[in-house]
Amino acid sequence: MVQSEDKATKEKGVPDFWFIGMKSHHGLRQNIAKHDQGALKYLTDIKWSRINDSEGFKLEFTFGPTPYFKNSVLEKTYRMIDETDIVLEEAIGTVIHWYPGQCWIEKAERSFFNFFKPLEVPTDVEGFEAEKL
Repeated sequence: MVQSEDKATKEKGVPDFWFIGMKSHHGLRQNIAKHDQGALKYLTDIKWSRINDSEGFKLEFTFGPTPYFKNSVLEKTYRMIDETDIVLEEAIGTVIHWYPGQCWIEKAERSFFNFFKPLEVPTDVEGFEAEKL
């Protein structure tokens, strides 16, 4: 019985849980390229939290030690001008510290990890609205 308890202590959760969940979601699946899959298998948790000092929220992606990058947590923070109308003011992502030879996102047409690059928000709201119409 001791052996079973030791094994249960070492194994936490479902292996590749977040990777499988993300690959199963239609909206996310299309953003996960083949070269992302190895790194995403190290994803151990995803957390959402509200930002206290302003309207907005933060997503935290926690990774176990990976051979791809040094970061253990990658974050994306969204600050809103008006949360009621969902007007984005700023989106800030973590700079990923890739190990030598592992940064494929610069060469890739698409990659899940591009999600962490800064999002450019239009500053000319009137011009943006006029173009939409």
